[in-house]
Order: sequence, then C-alpha cells, then structure tokens
Amino acid sequence: MASVDSSLCYIRPVRPSDALALSRICLLTGDAGKSAEGLHSIPELIGLFYGCPYVSLPHTGGFVLARRRPLDTPDSVTRGEQRQHTSEEDVLGYTLFTYDTRAFEEAAERDWFPPLRAKYPKPAGDAWETVYDRQLTDADKRYIKLLHSPDRAPKACIAFSPAHLVRLSLSFFSPVSYI
Repeated sequence: MASVDSSLCYIRPVRPSDALALSRICLLTGDAGKSAEGLHSIPELIGLFYGCPYVSLPHTGGFVLARRRPLDTPDSVTRGEQRQHTSEEDVLGYTLFTYDTRAFEEAAERDWFPPLRAKYPKPAGDAWETVYDRQLTDADKRYIKLLHSPDRAPKACIAFSPAHLVRLSLSFFSPVSYI
C-alpha cells in the first residue's frame, strides 16, 4: 500500500470548479461505494444528480478533501528551470449539504433539471433507441428517469431537520483521475 504524505492534504470549501471532480467521485463510488463505471454508458449522470447541483444552486455548501500535488508528479511539466502545473491538487472526497432541503428541491426543479431534461430526454414508453445514439444501460435509464421525476424528501425527514448532507469520499490512495 502506498504511503501518503498527509501534510499535503487539506480541507477547503467546495467551489464550482470542483464539479468535474465531484462528478467523477460520484461515478467511482456509485455502486454502493464501488466504481459504477461499468454500469453506465453516460458516466456523468450520477454526478449531475448527486454532486454538481450542490455547487450550482442556492442554499448549498460543502467541503472537499484535497491533496496538493508534489512537484514530481506526472502532471508537472518542466520547461527550462520553471515548473508548470496542469493541476495543483487532487480532490479525494467531499461533504456537501443544503441547509434548506425544500428550497434546494424547488431551485433544482426550476433551474437545474430543465436543461438536463432537454439534454437527456425521457422517451415515451420504452423507445430509448429512438432518442439516443448509443446503447443505454439500465442504470443510465434509471438516472434519466430520476432527472425527469426526482424524489422529494419525505415530510417526516423535513419535520426532523430541514437540512440534509451528502458525503462521499475516496481512499487517500486513489486520487481522482479526470475523464
């Protein structure tokens, strides 16, 4: 097992530029904590539902666990005496939240889902092949259906707490590789 210099790891607030990393982590943990890469022909679907809205909508926030890349990583390119970095860090995990679930659901319904529904239409009946130019997996179809009819938090959950938390993380030993 590789050792990790924990002095290179830190927690910082999530930002919109983390969306790709969040989406990738969703895919890499989307099968009950294991990689869901083999379950999807449209890999971004999980992240569009469970990660990206939390950096795009109001009433949200979060933190990422990041690891600063040492100078000798493959993403460092030497040009003469100066090193140029293509990326300064790897995002290893995240915690996302909304402090008002109902407001989050309303904002998602108003602002987040409409463009995704246009990009990923749900065909009438089971005629998926008439809409998509690729063979969709059952998991793809399930997430497309979810984009068109998202679940709402049960009233009992909202009565207990109007907030909710999403936590996904990867091993320190498996930095996210970007698609």
